[in-house]
Amino acid sequence: MSAQVIAGLNITDWLQLLMSHVIEPQLVGPLPWIIYDFPAPQAALAKVIAGKYPVAARFEVYMQGIELANGYYELLDSAEHSKRFMQDNEKRSQAGVNTHAIDGLCRKYTRCATILVQI
Repeated sequence: MSAQVIAGLNITDWLQLLMSHVIEPQLVGPLPWIIYDFPAPQAALAKVIAGKYPVAARFEVYMQGIELANGYYELLDSAEHSKRFMQDNEKRSQAGVNTHAIDGLCRKYTRCATILVQI
């Protein structure tokens, strides 16, 4: 990684590097590993649970160092959704990457969760 790339990394980037290069390779053995309550900056579309150390209400399931599934409690606050999308678009714009249209976020959300199983 170049010095320029390293200088541009934010906390989420560093946490993802730590996870992928240090933690994930250690998640081996005969039983699955479940990682949950991620740092709040890694919430993406997950609900953040307030507290002394806010955490994202999300999890990942690993087996033999490979991510098999991930899931989260959906963020219900449309204003927070819009804020996160705008922040993401700002980062994308600064990186010279296409931004995404932000529309349809002003609807009322109901409680739900999402899980993705990788095949």
